[in-house]
Amino acid sequence: SAWLPTKPKLFVKMIQKLSDSQLETLTIVNMAASALSLVGSSFIIFCYWYFKNLRRFAFKLVFILACSDAAYEIANLLGDPSDGSALCYVQAVLVSYFGLTSVLWSGVIAYTVYETVISQNGHVSVKIKAFHIFVWTTALILTALPFTTNSYGSAGSWCWITNDQGNISVTWRLVQFYIPLWITFAFNTTVYIRIVQVMRSLFGRQSMLESRQKEMKVLRRLRLYPLVLVVCWISGTINRIQNFIAPDHPVFVLYLLHIMFGSLQGFFNSLVYGFTASVKTAIAEAFQRCCGMCGVFLQRVEQSKALLTEGEGKGKMKALPSIPPAKI
Repeated sequence: SAWLPTKPKLFVKMIQKLSDSQLETLTIVNMAASALSLVGSSFIIFCYWYFKNLRRFAFKLVFILACSDAAYEIANLLGDPSDGSALCYVQAVLVSYFGLTSVLWSGVIAYTVYETVISQNGHVSVKIKAFHIFVWTTALILTALPFTTNSYGSAGSWCWITNDQGNISVTWRLVQFYIPLWITFAFNTTVYIRIVQVMRSLFGRQSMLESRQKEMKVLRRLRLYPLVLVVCWISGTINRIQNFIAPDHPVFVLYLLHIMFGSLQGFFNSLVYGFTASVKTAIAEAFQRCCGMCGVFLQRVEQSKALLTEGEGKGKMKALPSIPPAKI
């Protein structure tokens, strides 16, 4: 396609096995899914900014996650820059950094759920500074490491850690993204299983359930966010395992699912966030206020029209010539 940037095809065997049309398809799918996710992430950011009653600690974490998602999606929307260009390096660094921060913030959310439900810690919000230091610093260090071997560049249909350096490229991809991802996978899954176990035990004790009904409602919603990470990156994990086992036989469908679901993380987060009762209530109230203002405005317009019509009618009556009485 003419509108997609071109670049030299200097890829390892598994990328060379994909046709140009398949690579172009991956680029288009990546950009389309990222655009959809950017809309979803922007929705979360807007809700947090506009509805002050939603600015609780749980949704503050989701807001930060949405900001990471949005930055990652903007990087994907840069398309397929030419290998070695400044734009390619910018995309590679942004994808590395914010892709990892999104994963780590998902882990932070899972940890928050664990502390609240399992450890009964009601003051986990005081750790927010520690969370920031952990996420942003860890991502910064791991993103800087590939610079030591000049490993950022073309990665197929986008720029990331290049495919050209063989084992070095594989090592950096594992260290910079996939090992933290898999560790977060395991932690989030463990937390999810423990939450289900605790909730089931609480459902068996009606009195305790009633006393913590509000808290349980929040936790049912919050536990979905770590699950989104698993759904979005399980296909990417399968694809990378297949790449390691059989690098000469890439599976295009796995690449397609990898790109599509990985880029849709922000969209799925917005679906989970947007369908909560508190958000729907806030939006409904905003529409009611808006409609109420529109109703008042329309009512005043109709009143103005009526007064104007009445005034014009009176003016016309005054302008009519007097008719003399008929002579009999």
